[in-house]
Amino acid sequence: MFILPERCRNVLFTDLIATIPTAAAVPKGNPKDLHSYEDIRDKV
Repeated sequence: MFILPERCRNVLFTDLIATIPTAAAVPKGNPKDLHSYEDIRDKV
């Protein structure tokens, strides 16, 4: 969920207390050897 101006008018948001890192799923064995977003950009 993104904090947009419309949501700010309707919801009282708090200070950030936790984050969830982003992830990507790859086929078993990671055949394209992807380990970062740069790898996805360069190898896919």
